[in-house]
Amino acid sequence: MADTGATIAGCVAHARRRLPRYEADLLVSRSLGVPRSHLYAFGERVVDPASSERVAAAVARRQDGEPVAYILGERGFWGLDLEISPDVLVPRGETETLVATALPLIAAHARVLDLGTGSGAIALAIASERTDATVVATDIDPACIDLCRRNAERLGIAVETRVVDCLEGLEGRFDVIVSNPPYVDDRDPRLQRGDLRFEPRCALQGGPNGGLDFIARLVGAAPDHLQPGGWLCVEHGYDQAERVARLFDVHAYCEIQCHLDYEARPRVTVGSTGRYVGNGLVRPGARYGNGRGRGRCGWAGGDPTHSRGEGAPLPARSGRHWGATGSPERSADRGTGADTEMPA
Repeated sequence: MADTGATIAGCVAHARRRLPRYEADLLVSRSLGVPRSHLYAFGERVVDPASSERVAAAVARRQDGEPVAYILGERGFWGLDLEISPDVLVPRGETETLVATALPLIAAHARVLDLGTGSGAIALAIASERTDATVVATDIDPACIDLCRRNAERLGIAVETRVVDCLEGLEGRFDVIVSNPPYVDDRDPRLQRGDLRFEPRCALQGGPNGGLDFIARLVGAAPDHLQPGGWLCVEHGYDQAERVARLFDVHAYCEIQCHLDYEARPRVTVGSTGRYVGNGLVRPGARYGNGRGRGRCGWAGGDPTHSRGEGAPLPARSGRHWGATGSPERSADRGTGADTEMPA
């Protein structure tokens, strides 16, 4: 048996010597099956050897870099307690920006697609807020879809699920498509470090071309699956915003905007397909970058016509958008909640 001590206080001391205080207390309380308040109020209480061993095992796993969400099998997101497994990417705090950005675009009785749903975090968050919408969650991995279904059933939230590759084989059109796709460059050395070693590569690696291969495929294909006036909302790395905006512009999206995450970093780009008036397709807005583009690109909260030479506009710090977090475990970027920093 590891030397965790025979009391709650001893278990806490063992964990805190090896981990940050928040992680230590969280793992001890969950391993012992007691509220965190018990760690302070009943420190002298004796624990049995099996409980002591559970604490030691959880601490050792975290020391090795395994995400807290995988150790606990759960993660909070948008106020929802989600079951999490190593089959899916751990939901990040900054992904709540994607939910907060999409919600105002979802009209009554809209049809919404969450592409690459993983645990179902985004789809379930949207469905919990827009109860009259039809929310469809898709993923290429059947294990992800199974987990999404379990979360939906346990939470009592209605979502439809499909096993598909990107948009292939999907019937009908959607009013809003949201996606947190893989967007890390395949060659990024940080994929070999820390928590990221434990997460599914298919959910992280976006290809060898700056990590944008999947995003480029999605941006190009989405108009054929969107209603006129429909919206595509895509999460990306904070240093990819200008390149993603150009992809939207090349494919003739309009009203292109980038929304900032809770740390004021460019995180979510959105664009519309335009709308039909009479017999014609109207694409409002006419300026992007040097003025030759077809859409209007701006930073949420900033001046959409203030461009930086040939590129996207300067970010406006006042344009922050995010939702209420479901957990105090937040990452600095696409890391695992309270765990890791992720490249871009």
